[in-house]
Amino acid sequence: FVCASGRGYMSFQNTLKEVGLYDLADQYSISFNGGAITENKGNRVLHLEGISWELADSLYRKGREYDVCQHIYTQDTVYLYNSNEDEVDFLNNRQDFIEIYDEDLSFLKGQQIIKILYQHVGYDFLNPIEKEMEYLTGDCEVSYSSGRYLEFNKKGVSKGNGLRRLAQ
Repeated sequence: FVCASGRGYMSFQNTLKEVGLYDLADQYSISFNGGAITENKGNRVLHLEGISWELADSLYRKGREYDVCQHIYTQDTVYLYNSNEDEVDFLNNRQDFIEIYDEDLSFLKGQQIIKILYQHVGYDFLNPIEKEMEYLTGDCEVSYSSGRYLEFNKKGVSKGNGLRRLAQ
């Protein structure tokens, strides 16, 4: 059994405990939509793959223009920009986050950025954004989740490809 999630591996430790896979050697998890593979014992990272800082900064700046709530994922932290009450309620008890107000992501330069997502309740708002941003997202896997997120991962990153990598 392999747990696979779009969230970071630290945010589903309780799930691993519930299913009896927590802190076990030779048991693995796929997280960040396939951008990370960890051994459950000690959360040993076997593979980590994210987007470039330049792409992340461009996505972030574009998201500011659209005035959407954004999640910026690094290996250990989720940064939340332009939060709203609905999103904070949704995230509480799911994952920790740090709210930011920066105009760009210069404070993250040199750090591994795993993915960025835009949040808005309803794909009817997010779908046109995806189409308008195609010029920027050629090096991304673009997906939707939870009826509220437009997600940007590195090209080739998916839970299926993460499972394939783990099997190899």
